[in-house]
Amino acid sequence: MGVNYIEGWKKSHYKEGRGWCNMQAQQDWVKIENEYKKMLDEVGGDESKVKQLECLARVLGERRGHTRSVGRKVKNIAPYNIPAPSTNNVDLNAFALQLTQQLSQQFNQQMQQMFMSQNPNTQPPPPVQFNIDLSQVQLPNRQVIYNDDAQSDDAQSDDDQSTDSQTSSGSD
Repeated sequence: MGVNYIEGWKKSHYKEGRGWCNMQAQQDWVKIENEYKKMLDEVGGDESKVKQLECLARVLGERRGHTRSVGRKVKNIAPYNIPAPSTNNVDLNAFALQLTQQLSQQFNQQMQQMFMSQNPNTQPPPPVQFNIDLSQVQLPNRQVIYNDDAQSDDAQSDDDQSTDSQTSSGSD
């Protein structure tokens, strides 16, 4: 017949030589037997048509997703089907590409403005190329932009060294 839930419940609550584990279990067993007999009478005595889990749930009660003294109910037997990609994904990818291009243009304009404000007499740097692959995100090649302050600090330290050498040679 399959799994015998009622006998399983009895084996877990009644032990030979010790008896019932507590008085509540003994009272529940009497109720289970009466309910099982009543359900047998309803289906004409055919034990294969009696649902033992339903019998236990009627007598012992149940919570959401759980039958007392039996355990959790099985849910979602069918596997979860992933929906097929829709046209919205194509629209979203096109929007993402357009947005990335706009951001790239804004970034290049800001970089050129910053570079021109720091180096007014030089050519602007070439625009940064963003390689966008929708399956993978790639970072652009990093370009080093030299700061004028760092170059002037180097030149000043060279001037300090030449001044030190002149003062040391002049004091001799």
